[in-house]
Amino acid sequence: MNDVLTRITITLLVTLALLRAESADVEKLQVSVVDTHALTFAIGHKTRFSTHVNGRTHQQTPIVTHKGYQYTTYFNSRRHLCVARRQLPAGGWSVIEFEDHVFESSDSHNTAVIGICEGDGTIHLAFDHHANPLKYRVSELGAASHPTDVEWSAALFGPVADRLGSLGRIDKFTYPRFFNAPNGNLMLSFRYFTSGNGDSRIHEYSAETHDWTPGMGRFIARDMGTYEREGETSEYRCAYMNNLTYGGERLHASWVWRDRFKKTAHENQHDVCYAYSDDDGRTWKNSKGSTIGETGTGKVIHLDSPGLVVVPVEMGYGLSNQNGHYAYPDGSLHMMVLHAVEKGERPTYQHHWRDRKGRWTTQVLPFSGGRAKILGDRDGSLFLFFEQRNEFRIAKGTPNATATKWDWNVIHAEKGIVMGSEAVVDFTRWEKERVISAYMQEKPDELLSYGDGPMIDGKPTPLLVVDYQVSAYAANPQPPADAEHIAVDTSLKWAPGMGSKAHRLFVGIDADRVGRAKKSSPECIGEFTAPEFTFPKILKPATTFYWRVDAVQENNTVKRGQVWTFTTAE
Repeated sequence: MNDVLTRITITLLVTLALLRAESADVEKLQVSVVDTHALTFAIGHKTRFSTHVNGRTHQQTPIVTHKGYQYTTYFNSRRHLCVARRQLPAGGWSVIEFEDHVFESSDSHNTAVIGICEGDGTIHLAFDHHANPLKYRVSELGAASHPTDVEWSAALFGPVADRLGSLGRIDKFTYPRFFNAPNGNLMLSFRYFTSGNGDSRIHEYSAETHDWTPGMGRFIARDMGTYEREGETSEYRCAYMNNLTYGGERLHASWVWRDRFKKTAHENQHDVCYAYSDDDGRTWKNSKGSTIGETGTGKVIHLDSPGLVVVPVEMGYGLSNQNGHYAYPDGSLHMMVLHAVEKGERPTYQHHWRDRKGRWTTQVLPFSGGRAKILGDRDGSLFLFFEQRNEFRIAKGTPNATATKWDWNVIHAEKGIVMGSEAVVDFTRWEKERVISAYMQEKPDELLSYGDGPMIDGKPTPLLVVDYQVSAYAANPQPPADAEHIAVDTSLKWAPGMGSKAHRLFVGIDADRVGRAKKSSPECIGEFTAPEFTFPKILKPATTFYWRVDAVQENNTVKRGQVWTFTTAE
């Protein structure tokens, strides 16, 4: 065999091996188009940071899932704020376009985010700000509680406001992030003031009072402590958040500092910091459990708070901001942060994790890409989502037996979509259904430019949501998780766990019994090779059913599924 033929043969074998590996680890479930004409910016003197405002890494929650529906928000090519919803798993998107506000800048910081208060069903939108007054609107009570009973139109929402209910007006507002508290309330964090000189604030919307709770506010200070660098001093800074997320009942925050010397700059970023709260953001502790901050008081987290820095990183290591973390209910947490191993080297992904005893470990990954988001599965597997060369990519980290090291590999590169945005995913759908819903906008086939002239827009491109199954556990339940008004003659379907050969199905009307059920329990319907089941008779109307699907792997290991629920129509 000649050298050329040998190289071709090896290339084909490697390609086939990669395809086999990918098919065993990833299944693309669906590509849905939210809007064919989403906003992009042309290149010019007024365009800041990116040509895309939809799909930015600091846009933590542009897409959420609740009661069997998925909701997303974005700006369309008419520069209007939009909010859309679809019935899961494969319904078409129904879009509300708000015509009472026009997006005027070309600043990619001015993203739109969405949150749903699970306790009262209100839908909250914050949008279009970069160190300027809040723009916020909220729906009527119950808008997301019973989605099939709601007329989906702009009349469902109130006007644009510059205040959070009774808390009053907020100016200098940037980087809003909504996230759900376990008690049914909705949390909001944001930066107050400006880059390199901004407080981090946190607020709570109460499902009981239907208003924002007084007494919270600043929890990380911009102006306490002095940072020194080569003879220069900085009196001001801001925390660039990776995430604020719950793991069980505990709220976790991680970030990097950016100090301000003569001006703000990403070169001024340093140190990876961590704190947690067991009372919904009111009191904060360091990784060792010592109290270091009380929200809304003079005793907030600051530069010199003891035990705050968990990974020391000096300036000059290319430390990025707006990275990602994922927290488990046992107190463990995994961050994925971009920074160099040695000063002056190219930044690479570094996996910093906290075990349940509070010990920190670092592992350098063998690949890199854009600023990434990370999610964790019930068996300790981790999934990383990032953009590289305009491709959406998924990497998987598989833990060793003692969870002291993860074996990381890229398992998917989305070849059919040329991304212009960064990687953003629906955290809530992952927790409810183990489906990855990736929110992404395509890159224009031509980048327009206006130079120093009047600002123009770029070519509009499709905004997409792409669904993937990556978990070894069963996913994508049909009926969707927590859905209501389900037909009494419904059947059950699901996406098979990756690497599974069969599934055990458990069904009942008691959540605890279904959750504890074994193969010998009366709730066990049977074991099936096909991922679906048809009931032999119609179900009882107006009844809540609970069901669980355990994935039986090829090696006979059983991946115990989570309990899903649906309620039949009357």
